[in-house]
Amino acid sequence: MSFSSSTVDYTSPEVIGVARPKITLSQRFQKIPLGELAVLFKFMSTLLDAGLPLTRALHFASIQAKSVLLKETMTKITTDIESGSHLSEALSKFPHFFEELVVQMIVVGENSGDLADMLGKVNRHLERRLETRSNLKAALAYPALLLLVAGQRDSQGMGAELPGITLFFLHLGKFLNTWGWLLGILVIALIGGFQLWTYSDSGKIVWDKLKLEIPFFGDLMRKSAAAQFASTLAILLSGGVATLKSLEVTALAADNVHVRHQLFLIRERVATGEALNEALKAGGLFSDVVYAMTAIGEESGTLDKMLTHVRDIYEQEVELATKTFTRLIEPIMIISMTGIVGVIAASILLPLADLSSAVG
Repeated sequence: MSFSSSTVDYTSPEVIGVARPKITLSQRFQKIPLGELAVLFKFMSTLLDAGLPLTRALHFASIQAKSVLLKETMTKITTDIESGSHLSEALSKFPHFFEELVVQMIVVGENSGDLADMLGKVNRHLERRLETRSNLKAALAYPALLLLVAGQRDSQGMGAELPGITLFFLHLGKFLNTWGWLLGILVIALIGGFQLWTYSDSGKIVWDKLKLEIPFFGDLMRKSAAAQFASTLAILLSGGVATLKSLEVTALAADNVHVRHQLFLIRERVATGEALNEALKAGGLFSDVVYAMTAIGEESGTLDKMLTHVRDIYEQEVELATKTFTRLIEPIMIISMTGIVGVIAASILLPLADLSSAVG
């Protein structure tokens, strides 16, 4: 398998993902709670670490699952394993439940010979996602309540001569009452169209590249990609997997198509004899810290250890940035909603003040 900067096909199986079926429209509505998936992988990791065979671990995991959908899925996966499939192959048949990153992390575990440890890492990955989602929901709950109350207060009309701000909200309310259904259809159509676009190969390529350029979030995703790259490559190299094979699996583990493409180009450079740190630097995907520590690791023969340090650095930075964001979003939203409530309150109180002056 050879790639060059001028001939790489973004939509090839190597770049988009290996033996991974498309998610159908009906499958998009089938969901297994993220918390249940996290518990599933933790349970399996514990059982494998205790010495149980994979099929028995899957059987017990199926028994303890709460979701009927998860039980049925685990039964099918167990059947595949008993027929000779790898766990990663069995999971990849359910892309609507198991994201590509999870599948490729398990590929790493299978290649390194420490599947139990990797299942534990999958569990921690899902738990971090769950924690971030919970923090965001908690941060947005109070502002959402303020907005709901504000909307209810705005629905009360006034009958006197009204100031401009009050007229604006009244006309807005009338417009929504008359055309709200059409506006709702347009919003749903736009969201659906965007999802279909990002679902296509060409749309996913463009969107994944654009995501890396979004202020704050793009930087956060790049750091997350650096941590994932370093972690995956360190595990494989320390497990004795050949460098080129390690780079190939590391590239496949990237859930961002643009990042995956760049990692395949880096693999190609290394295949021609270029040092890894130079190939990384030429790719321009990561920071100078990654290049410097990779160079030190190559010179000292401790590349896996240096990559582990890189992983720790960026995981800490991602965690700190995420916590900072979730802590800042609540006061920002409260201040914004307070301003909106203030404007709406003014639209209600100004007519009352004018009416009081007229009566007096």
